[in-house]
Amino acid sequence: MRYYISYISSLPRFNISFKKSIGMKLEELILDCYFNLFKCGPKDFEWFYDTYYGSCYKFNADKTKFSLKKGKLNGLDLKLYIPKPYREKNLLSESIEVKNK
Repeated sequence: MRYYISYISSLPRFNISFKKSIGMKLEELILDCYFNLFKCGPKDFEWFYDTYYGSCYKFNADKTKFSLKKGKLNGLDLKLYIPKPYREKNLLSESIEVKNK
């Protein structure tokens, strides 16, 4: 799948709406989302396309949310739905990546 997405992204004839249609939608992916104990959701994420990973989502892209404390009850608390094929050990490291920047 990774090679297929990379190939598609290199072809100029595929527009952004087609690329957005590949992969899971954010509404399907997020089961629970809290930031500083307040409910958050898809509206708090920004979609972008990576030629290696495909559809990606960035939390707090507008930089309006911040946390002054650290710990389990502060910051982003996210529960994601990961379909069974992606949970297998050999696919997980290649298909799903969570980055904290």
